[in-house]
Amino acid sequence: MLVYSLRPHKFNDHDLNLLQFLATQTSVTIRNVQLVSRLNKFTEELEKRVEERTEALEHILQELRQERDRVDTLYHIARQLSTSLDLDRVLNEALHLLARAIPITQGSILLITPSSDHLVYRAALGRRRPLPRGGKQTRYKIGVGLAGRVLETRQPKIVHNLLEDDSWIPDDKELLHRSVLAVPLITSYEALGVLMLFHTQPNHFTNDHLSMVTAAAPMVATAISNADLYTLITQQSERVGILLRGVQAEAIKNEAIVEGITDGVLVVDADDSIQLVNPAVAKILGVPREELQGRKLDTILAEMTSPVDQQVAQMLYQIVTTQQANLPEQDETFVERISIEDKTIIASLTSISLTSNPKTPASILIVLRDISQEAELDRIKNEFISTVSHELRTPMTSIKGYIDLLVTNKVGSLTDMQRKFLQIIKSNVDRLSALVNDILDISRLDAGRVKLEQQSINLDTVIQSVMASFDHQLEEKNLSLRLDIPDDLPLAYADPDRVMQVLVNLVGNATKYSQPNDSITITVEVVDQYFQIKVCDTGLGISEEDQKRVFDRFFRAERDANSLVDGTGLGLPIAKMFVEMMGGT
Repeated sequence: MLVYSLRPHKFNDHDLNLLQFLATQTSVTIRNVQLVSRLNKFTEELEKRVEERTEALEHILQELRQERDRVDTLYHIARQLSTSLDLDRVLNEALHLLARAIPITQGSILLITPSSDHLVYRAALGRRRPLPRGGKQTRYKIGVGLAGRVLETRQPKIVHNLLEDDSWIPDDKELLHRSVLAVPLITSYEALGVLMLFHTQPNHFTNDHLSMVTAAAPMVATAISNADLYTLITQQSERVGILLRGVQAEAIKNEAIVEGITDGVLVVDADDSIQLVNPAVAKILGVPREELQGRKLDTILAEMTSPVDQQVAQMLYQIVTTQQANLPEQDETFVERISIEDKTIIASLTSISLTSNPKTPASILIVLRDISQEAELDRIKNEFISTVSHELRTPMTSIKGYIDLLVTNKVGSLTDMQRKFLQIIKSNVDRLSALVNDILDISRLDAGRVKLEQQSINLDTVIQSVMASFDHQLEEKNLSLRLDIPDDLPLAYADPDRVMQVLVNLVGNATKYSQPNDSITITVEVVDQYFQIKVCDTGLGISEEDQKRVFDRFFRAERDANSLVDGTGLGLPIAKMFVEMMGGT
């Protein structure tokens, strides 16, 4: 602080002290002013910082409130969507819940049609006309249109102005919408469709809206997937229910049939336990049904006391255990003829599966048929045929003998006309004799009265002997004969007379049905330890339809040439029976 005066020696010590006091007070005042200024500046800065922090806190609070609202909305969406498994209700509920959280003028959900990859409107909000049940087909598909592009990229998209977006279908520009928010509906497995929100104002949707819908989309997709799964399960359950009802009805019908048929029915599982017995079994076998149902065959066999019951149990046990190894495939049937006291029973055994599991061992279905009456009638018939045949053979032998005497002029000469008539009579007697012999053979075979005399034989010798008996027929029709028999052919174990009878029948057919100058070939070879004998000719042949019946008794193929050839239709059936008796086919 400086003080000036124009006069010299103006100031004294008192003035100096006073000035020093004033300077001190002034400096204090200046210092206070500076402190107040700094304090005001600090206060302003503090107020500014408080204001900034307050604004930041308000912004954070606003974001927290928005996040809370979004979480509440998402929670509400998740809770509401989980309360229903009806697809239409789930989709419409999802749109209504999003519309509460985000201002929109229209919303829609489009789902993919698996069969065509096209999109179908399945739910809509804000449309003037409601969608038909099941949705409305669109022309959009993956990669086509805005919805198709979103599905193709599997990325959400905001379009601020539809008029400036090239993915929007031109026809749709006629709509009033300008802003679109589109989000794909994707599960962990596949894309299901697209959720689209619309607004009439451009630049309406924000990233917050996008975050909200993106967070809600997986919930909607999961709800759609659950609803689809529920629909599929419901439809499957209905189909299974229909099938089960059909199976139950079929089972009831089959049970009624099994219970009502006169044939006995048993089902024996792989453990030899009887699983099914119908009432006819008790009547046929004479054993109470309760003693068989649910029990093992060896247990039944051990507990039976009466001779008849033991015979029944032994019979069942034997045929089941014997045939189990011989029934490798289903639909293959073995037939056993058994006798119990005065009854004759046919038992048919078939391998069946009681489950759909191919690893489950097969069971055996046994069908028992009491043919006692038929067997008795058959016995009477065979006896009658045998008696009649024997009775016919005696006069035929006499007739044939007298004809031979007449034809040979041993009782006098004959005119040509008489000789012709006698030849006709002789031919018919020979035919009748052959028929009687065939009927006798087949009746003996049916009755089981034919005994085989099997021994080691040389097939070459047997065949040569047979062919020697046909020299006249071969020469008469100028037929060529070729034998294809290996030199090292082993001996066969068979009945020589029956083998010769079979070959006579086959070669006889070949000569009868061959045309003049045809050829006959007989081939013998060993195949899988069996002798295979083939008699082939170049004659008329047999149609495929008739080939199925060549072993039927009295069957003769309907051919014009057949009317000129004698035959009974019993030769091949008899030959087949002899071959089977010797273990062949």
